Amino acid sequence: MNQGQEFFLVDDREVVISQDLYVCCDGGTGALGHPREYMTLTRHGGNRCGYCSRLFLHAGHADEAMVREKGIPLPNVVAAA
Repeated sequence: MNQGQEFFLVDDREVVISQDLYVCCDGGTGALGHPREYMTLTRHGGNRCGYCSRLFLHAGHADEAMVREKGIPLPNVVAAA
């Protein structure tokens, strides 16, 4: 889980493009973290973390091209394994 992911910053919001349909968000490490939330994405769909509002998009989502064009790539964020 969370292997094939790319992280972007779009309008001060974190957006993750995932190759996987099953994703997990822990909000990051330290004080910024939160309990793990496991989510299922629909093929070419998306879901938002209920704790930190990080947006997860499945590869092929209609907004993927916009995220790649407009977003600032972030280094690989340490995510829950």
